[in-house]
Amino acid sequence: MSKLHFIYGTMGCGKTVYALTRRYNYLERGKKVLFINQQLI
Repeated sequence: MSKLHFIYGTMGCGKTVYALTRRYNYLERGKKVLFINQQLI
């Protein structure tokens, strides 16, 4: 079963670094990862 992780916090607190680190760890274990990032225009 899939899980959805929502990461939130103030600007500059390292949310993206944390998310990329988790993504890398999941890929190392052979799991599929979908990384979605909102881009402000």
